[in-house]
Amino acid sequence: MMGEEGKVAKGILKAIGEMEDEEFQSLCRELADHMDVQIEEIESSGGETRIRGEMKRAGKDPVALVLAFKKDTAKPEDLQRIVSLNKDAVGIFITPSGFSSDAKAYGDEFEIKMFDADGFISLLRQYDLADSLEDRLRKKFIEKEGARFLPSIDRLEGFMKLANDHFSINSHKKALQYVEQALELKPNYDRAWSLKSRICEALGEMDMALECAKKAAEYNIGDPELWLALGNVLSRMGTTKEEIACYDRAIGLNKKFIQAWTNKGVALHSLGRYKEAVECYDRVLELDASNTQALNNRGAALRKLGEEKEALKMYERTLEIDPDFVDAWINKAVLLQLIGDDAEAVKAFDKVLQEVNDNPKIWFQKGISHMNLREDANAKKCFEEALALDPSLIEAKTAKEKMKSGVRKKGYPCYGDYDSKDEGCAECKVSDECKEKSK
Repeated sequence: MMGEEGKVAKGILKAIGEMEDEEFQSLCRELADHMDVQIEEIESSGGETRIRGEMKRAGKDPVALVLAFKKDTAKPEDLQRIVSLNKDAVGIFITPSGFSSDAKAYGDEFEIKMFDADGFISLLRQYDLADSLEDRLRKKFIEKEGARFLPSIDRLEGFMKLANDHFSINSHKKALQYVEQALELKPNYDRAWSLKSRICEALGEMDMALECAKKAAEYNIGDPELWLALGNVLSRMGTTKEEIACYDRAIGLNKKFIQAWTNKGVALHSLGRYKEAVECYDRVLELDASNTQALNNRGAALRKLGEEKEALKMYERTLEIDPDFVDAWINKAVLLQLIGDDAEAVKAFDKVLQEVNDNPKIWFQKGISHMNLREDANAKKCFEEALALDPSLIEAKTAKEKMKSGVRKKGYPCYGDYDSKDEGCAECKVSDECKEKSK
């Protein structure tokens, strides 16, 4: 009697055999990517996919590689094709249907690594692709055969389309009506629960949004996107530890899920776990060295760890890639001000204000840098701009009033807070009006 493990393997092999060529090619590319193959060229024909490239190896030079996949039984001429592509490359041939005896002899002679059904499934499991493949096949089954079990499949997808269309134009209540009609037809439809979660969130019904996101993940536990979505809802509700657990579930399903690693880093940052946040951003940058969000966030975490120079490098690297990344300009400006480079901070604040000139706190911070540079006229103008945007901004009001009353002596800048160790505060005649600065 076949065990449960054997049934699963048999099901996977049967499903692979039924795949369309495009689906099979997609699976081949995905497996090659997980095997750390830097793809240079792909050829596909007659149910066979051949990939030329290099395989990365930790601490060693990459090796030239020809990787071939075939759904049907491999014959000697199939293996011969990969040898002819590059005689100096390592050859790997993978086919779930196995090899003819002649093909095995040919492969052994030319030292081609051959993976039959057991080897193929082993590779899929090694790189966490078996579960996602089964999920993909289940969805395909519903699309192909679902009408026999769900006679109203056309109505279901029609309701989903209407719900998505109304959601896209912010007609949220109407979208909710349609998605609920879809769920009446198919109560365990993960896509419908996920859409309903987003609609409820847009309507401000966060408890319901959370319940729907949980149901979506429950009905399709193998979809990392649904765990990410659940984590995002938990984030907006301020339940950060539960949020991180969801990102971990998503990462467990897809170790190369950049957005899950990014969001986990942001969540850890909010908890003050800056070193762990940096580790998450490092994982993102291993997958995408030019990811500006990760570079900028990594800089923010490093600054919290007191590594100002490294943080500044992160912001500058971010801006090399995307010169219009406003958050990176803000972070750079504030850090430059912190380390005493106010002249460069002013330039950075100016860049921010070219894109966002209605933020009173940016105007105030720029004014502080002008004060530090003893450029009182420019500082006053900045404080006035800040107060025009937000008349209740106390720090700007205090700084302006003290400048007007001549509080500053010998060019010492006033921040509106009393600091007994500050030489300027010690000489100030109205320092008793200030609140002691927290140390």
